Amino acid sequence: MSKPQVAWVHGYPCSGKTFNADYLETIGWVNIDGDWMMSSTDQAEIDLWKKVGAVFYKWTSFVELTEEDHETWKKHYGILCDRALKVVSEGKSACVSFVAYKPYVRDYIRERIPDVKIIHI
Repeated sequence: MSKPQVAWVHGYPCSGKTFNADYLETIGWVNIDGDWMMSSTDQAEIDLWKKVGAVFYKWTSFVELTEEDHETWKKHYGILCDRALKVVSEGKSACVSFVAYKPYVRDYIRERIPDVKIIHI
């Protein structure tokens, strides 16, 4: 049996991130969809998703982030990293599908998951 892996598929909207993660799921990987909060009924997750959306607006509009904004994206990406690490600890490979626009975000992911394979689509 091969060592469990974490792949992080990122790219622009509608580039095929989820499609590729869905494919990996068909061959035994665990699919961790970074957009899961879009369909959440948990108010705390809904509130975080709204804040994440505001951060994405700033990123794509080249507006400088506040300290609170940095805490927001780190919280969301941290949840995704924790989910992936949990899957690996259970002996399975994980694929996270979520955009990682900024190099410092990808660096944060690599700090949390040193062996991650980041795939840009």
